[in-house]
Amino acid sequence: MDRSESGPFFIPQTFPLSDDKRRLFAYTVGMMNEMMHTPKRQTSSRSIQCTRVLIADDRPRTRDSLRALLLTCPGYEVVGQAINGKEAIELVEQYQPDVVLMDVRMPDMDGLEATRLIKSRWPATKVIVLTMHSGYQAAALDAGASAFLSKGAPPEKLLSTLSQFS
Repeated sequence: MDRSESGPFFIPQTFPLSDDKRRLFAYTVGMMNEMMHTPKRQTSSRSIQCTRVLIADDRPRTRDSLRALLLTCPGYEVVGQAINGKEAIELVEQYQPDVVLMDVRMPDMDGLEATRLIKSRWPATKVIVLTMHSGYQAAALDAGASAFLSKGAPPEKLLSTLSQFS
């Protein structure tokens, strides 16, 4: 039995590959098997703390864009994504994020009501309201939002605002 057959991933002998491709494939499969059986490294309590972020927006494209932006920046971990205010509250309870990026206009429960409830139950959680509707700024801050940003703001502005709460 060669290394490629020692785990759940193996190469069937009838698989039509040239010798070079078979060796490369066998190496890759062997590495995958090895990774599955290698214990994860223990991290010390001194490891770098990530800012845990929850994204709440009813538009998938907005959620995906924010997630992609945060994935490119070290120090941030997206712990969940909600499509409305009710789901945002459930996910805050479940994941205890440091920061929630909250849209205002969402179905079932809007972002302002969700912000009020989040701040009343988890006062340490920061809420940054992101919306296309600038008329909600005063209401968002009254609801307990830590910051208010337009969705049209440059990504650097969002990241600098987020860094204030890291």
